[in-house]
Amino acid sequence: MRHAALTAAASALLLCAGCKPAAAVGQAPVPPAAGADAARPAGGLTVQAQPDLGPQNQAMPRFSGGDAAATARINLAMDKLDALTREGLGACPDMPHGGQTQAVRVTRNAPLLAIEVTYESDCGAYPSSGINSYVFDPATGALIDWARALPEAGVKAGEPDTEMFTNAFTSASLQARLVAAARKQSDADWRNDCLPVLEGQDLSLTARINTETHTLDITPDLPHVVQACGDSLSLGTADLTALKADPRLIEAVRQ
Repeated sequence: MRHAALTAAASALLLCAGCKPAAAVGQAPVPPAAGADAARPAGGLTVQAQPDLGPQNQAMPRFSGGDAAATARINLAMDKLDALTREGLGACPDMPHGGQTQAVRVTRNAPLLAIEVTYESDCGAYPSSGINSYVFDPATGALIDWARALPEAGVKAGEPDTEMFTNAFTSASLQARLVAAARKQSDADWRNDCLPVLEGQDLSLTARINTETHTLDITPDLPHVVQACGDSLSLGTADLTALKADPRLIEAVRQ
């Protein structure tokens, strides 16, 4: 997973890691402004929408309430992500809206805080589009620990990226499910191209709470050249219960 606002120089390293391929993302309507549809539930944080960073580039929200130190930690993450967006807008100043767009939405506020950035970027060597998902624990202000949240999935946590606020992970059992689903694909050419990609390595995985399907979507973090192989594995609440998932995660998916 990577933020849409990387500079042109950094885009060569991006390879759209962790983002959904454009074909999977589709042409979904642009989400409303940050916090516009995120009423404060019991125990949730107060969402404070911020001025846009530029044309068609929404800022990350800020938050108040809850544990002061934890909320400050989340707001620091929002500050850093906005700084990356500003940097990206300066990398391609001659392109319309800086060569990128992003729409921000708070999709869950309690018991976990989930924020999504739907983006498109034409600045740099690799045009990309997708959805970056950030899931925070409001009690600590940290990104959710997927190894603890999915204790029966054999998750091995990767090194958290404190600059990009990503926490990819590996899981042999979840990867096996991805491979099993890929083998059922009707497109023989896709199977021939993608099965070696999905089978031949310990895949770096990312997770997103999908509020439309009420599932936790597990997506392989693939290089740009094989991004079309990155179909998601969708885990419903029954799957999560079987994996003895954190009850807060099950509730966030169920909402």
